[in-house]
Amino acid sequence: MLTSQKKIVTVVNEGMVYFIDPKAQDDAFILASFDMAQIVADDQTIDASATNMLSGCCNTALIVPDYWFDSDSYQFQSTKRPLVEAFIIRKLKEKDTNQTDISVFFDYIFLHSQDDEQRLFVYYLQEPTAFRLYRFLAEHNLQPHRITTPAFIWEPKLKQHIDKFDQGGKGFIQLLPHCCFLYFFFDGAFIFSRSLPMTINEDNPIDEIGSVTFEINQSLHLFSQKAKADIDEFFLLTSQDDLTDRLAEMLGRPVRSCADLITDFSIATETSRLLGPVGMLDASDVSVSSKVHCVTHRSLKRELDWKPVQRVGMAVALFLLVLLGLETLFLSRLASENMIPLATAGRPYALERQQQIRDYNQALDEVLQESQKRAPHAVLDKFAQTLNDRIQPQELVLELESAPSLTFKGIVAAESPENLKSTLAIFAEQLNQKCHPQPLLKIPDITIEDLKSTATDGTRTYAIKLRLFL
Repeated sequence: MLTSQKKIVTVVNEGMVYFIDPKAQDDAFILASFDMAQIVADDQTIDASATNMLSGCCNTALIVPDYWFDSDSYQFQSTKRPLVEAFIIRKLKEKDTNQTDISVFFDYIFLHSQDDEQRLFVYYLQEPTAFRLYRFLAEHNLQPHRITTPAFIWEPKLKQHIDKFDQGGKGFIQLLPHCCFLYFFFDGAFIFSRSLPMTINEDNPIDEIGSVTFEINQSLHLFSQKAKADIDEFFLLTSQDDLTDRLAEMLGRPVRSCADLITDFSIATETSRLLGPVGMLDASDVSVSSKVHCVTHRSLKRELDWKPVQRVGMAVALFLLVLLGLETLFLSRLASENMIPLATAGRPYALERQQQIRDYNQALDEVLQESQKRAPHAVLDKFAQTLNDRIQPQELVLELESAPSLTFKGIVAAESPENLKSTLAIFAEQLNQKCHPQPLLKIPDITIEDLKSTATDGTRTYAIKLRLFL
């Protein structure tokens, strides 16, 4: 009998790592907790009984502090995934050559400005502690399917519940008795966040509002630098309804209450003492849907992407097995009941069976031949890795029919013919190593045309064309 794995969520807050069951009630929702210092230490002293308790669980999400992530924006015209990912990996490796894991925890989206300019928005995990935590989770078979932050989870939730939240600058304030969390958004996209420890006297909460106002005013300057805009409106999430008007008066800006986002403030407040801003979220929020910005380890992402294909393949195989079984049963019954006169029709029936076997063998050969073909995305990914700054792609055509091949046209910048020959030799060698063409590519196989034009840096441009047989 098949049993489904128990789904858990991992939360990092204030130097602690919590493993929670989002569907559990009361205090049972925290299954285990560890001190982060013990996890990242060279000599780990982790209680084995606690990790054994989590054995067999499916870690659906890891929610980390907002500052563990960073983001960049680039002008990039192509939307082809292999080219985009190769570009991002190169940029991330240039950013931090000492941290190799940074290039396997990223994702991206395309954004369009008001003048319809396309920009590539990349967000990635950059905190070294995060990579050590992931290795610890992987060692205990608890690698998370998705890694995100409280701000990324709040972003779609606020867009859904607040009208025009994705227009202009917006501020979101979570005011709790023990802490205040500030989030800043522009056009619905998260910019940065701040946290402010505090102790609010419920009888006179105005005493601590001054420190919140000061922190907000300090953050407004940073927001104007990052977004080139100002905050239009703030949204306050607190159990103290009378603070909304007071905070608006002190900030000199509109402040609206959004207390309806929380169903039970008393439970959320107690939970947030351990889990921080995650404690204010519902169970459906921390499960991390596909609408939330998140990253997944590149190898695990490929594995998860293939799971639906594998399920469909198993279903088709099971259906064919049942169908062939029914056919065999039907034919055996026909033979046992002498419905086929073997004396007179035995030879034609045998010939028909032989023809069916030949048809099955031919179909099997076609399936095996098709399965041996290289996947298009893998070929394009390998080819994109061979490109360098001197080679500018113009056209890329991938043929997948009778003679699979890849045709490439591009522009090469070189100071001299000798430099051109050296660049093409390196390019051809990398293509042979990564794409394995048959036959191997040689420089005479590359068509070269002198464009008789000179770039601004003094280099000469050449048009090249080549074809790889895969």
